[in-house]
Amino acid sequence: MTNGKVGEQQSMLVLPDGRSRHLHSIFAPLVEDGTTLFVVEAIRDTSERVTTERELAEKTSELRMTNRLLAQLAVTDSQTKLYNRRHCDEVLFKEIKR
Repeated sequence: MTNGKVGEQQSMLVLPDGRSRHLHSIFAPLVEDGTTLFVVEAIRDTSERVTTERELAEKTSELRMTNRLLAQLAVTDSQTKLYNRRHCDEVLFKEIKR
């Protein structure tokens, strides 16, 4: 028990058909004179949220990799793979500023 304090828990439940459900529960014991009389609990199915968060993390990772690639393509020549004028201008600006 939580010594009369509100608690919460995340858990995953695997159904007989193999699918899984993600649950979030919040519970609070009702204590009187140091004795727990009841525990009130609210359970919420958070499976959609968990799935969405995973998809978002994957898409964010893909986007970061694509942005790195685009940044590299923006400062290199496609044929020689050497830095282009844009890169030289950026480096020169940074050096002058320094």
